[in-house]
Amino acid sequence: MKRCFLAMMVLMGCVATAAAYDYPYLTFSTQGGVTRSVAAEELVITFADGKMIAHSAQGDLELELQALDKMCFTTEQSGVSSAVAAGGVVRVFSMQGVEMGTYASQSEAVSRLPQGIYIVKHDGSTLKLAVK
Repeated sequence: MKRCFLAMMVLMGCVATAAAYDYPYLTFSTQGGVTRSVAAEELVITFADGKMIAHSAQGDLELELQALDKMCFTTEQSGVSSAVAAGGVVRVFSMQGVEMGTYASQSEAVSRLPQGIYIVKHDGSTLKLAVK
């Protein structure tokens, strides 16, 4: 009986370990509805001054801890690139191309915009943003 139990535990451990490698991204969702992903490979997460900083092979992602709603491993990268996550001036447009404003950061834009899908321009990149 002990051998059978031990064999089952070893088998379950192997299956659980293999399943973790199926998820190449760690995705973070904020209370404002913004979803951002970082590569799980070589991921290091640190906390300082009320912020969470995720360092990975893909780049860095910085989030305010107060804004963080949930995080989970996923198979696909979120629609919003981590390029906007670092901060900086962003220009936001509606899906019809109407400029909604210029904001000091993406988090400021999310806090001021009504629910909807937007186009964000930041540092030469154009990204999609969903505000929930």
